[in-house]
Amino acid sequence: MPNNLPKYVCVLCFSIVITLSTPSLQAADIHQLQTLIKQKKYPEAYQIASALAATLDGQADFDFLYAMAAIEAGHPDYAIFALERLSYDFPDNGRIKIELARAYFLAGDNKNAKALFQQVLNTSPPANVVQNIHIFLTLIERQDLARKSRLSAAITLTTGWDSNFNSAPDLNVIQIGKLSFNLNENSRQQSTYYTGLDANLNYHQAMNKNFYLDYGAYYQQRNNHGNNLDTITTGIVIAPTILKDNHRYRIPLQYQQLELDKTSYSRYGSLGIEWTPRGKPNSQWTHFLQYGKLNYINQPNRDMTLVILGSAYQYITPKSNLYQAAVFYNDQSSKLDTGKANETDTFGLRSYMKWPLSTKHSIYSKFLLETMKYGATNPVFGVTRKDNLLSAAIGWEINLNNVTVLAAETEYLTNSSNIDLYKYDRKSAFISLRYNFL
Repeated sequence: MPNNLPKYVCVLCFSIVITLSTPSLQAADIHQLQTLIKQKKYPEAYQIASALAATLDGQADFDFLYAMAAIEAGHPDYAIFALERLSYDFPDNGRIKIELARAYFLAGDNKNAKALFQQVLNTSPPANVVQNIHIFLTLIERQDLARKSRLSAAITLTTGWDSNFNSAPDLNVIQIGKLSFNLNENSRQQSTYYTGLDANLNYHQAMNKNFYLDYGAYYQQRNNHGNNLDTITTGIVIAPTILKDNHRYRIPLQYQQLELDKTSYSRYGSLGIEWTPRGKPNSQWTHFLQYGKLNYINQPNRDMTLVILGSAYQYITPKSNLYQAAVFYNDQSSKLDTGKANETDTFGLRSYMKWPLSTKHSIYSKFLLETMKYGATNPVFGVTRKDNLLSAAIGWEINLNNVTVLAAETEYLTNSSNIDLYKYDRKSAFISLRYNFL
């Protein structure tokens, strides 16, 4: 017996150490998870929480942190079980219900998500919580619409004024080398009043909850008062969309043709792919790539092959302010040597912002910046053309009713160039009335 005493003493001491150290170790684990989540290191927090789940499952503080890490790391299904258990233990805790509703939403269970969000709204939570819940309810409504087949159409009537509808310089004489040439009226800046008509028809066909097809056709007409350069643009779009693991893949196929003064002027066809990765409900990135062919009737030296790629970001604030921005690169190349001077490399930045003032009124702004470098020396001016285009617009929208929108917009556009002929400024304003056929 005495010979076995050291063995029993060691086992007893080891057991005491484990017993005494477990609470402090658990507290350290909880603190580490809290720190990682506070630092927004969600994948690392989720990995650690997953390893601890076997021993800490069922403890309320751990379950909540595990659920937060799982949601933010893109594993809502794992968060649901822990949050359902917490919701059962703490039925009056609104925060737990909100997080469970968010997990349901991210897992694609809109029915349960909507019901829980509504339960929280019924308790009259603080204004910021109400705003966040309304963002989710709006997104749920959009997703539910995406899963239903529907037909929609809209028609827009526009009247406006354009200070330089032919995008020409405000010059009478142009210098080419040592020679001077007078510009005729059609080559100089001209202003005009105009009217416009836009119409579009769209059909959304839901094949199942993860796959749908969009078909669209559009018609755009602009008539300049007492002048030429009237345009008619028509086009069709077919876009299959696949949803997988909260990622969205869209493949738009487009064909468009332009008539200038009732004569065919150009045709454009393209195939694209868009990827919207999993993100937060109120913010998302979309990455896009497009390949297209642009053909000018009877002007083969202007025919181009286009490759467009870029990324766009969208963010919706709790007050429903909308912010969108996109950066892109557009490469236009010609197969003909005579077309090299018309090739362009374009880098661009585009933004759109909208601020609701009330349920009926909102203001918005648009911004565009492009820098363009042409592919070869201009045969007339003897230099390689370089342009910088800047456009800024601000507008006001009024929802007259559920289907009719009145809008007013003013825009300023300027194009600088190292060739005087292509320098111009342009100011415009319009009023439009849009009717949506729901």
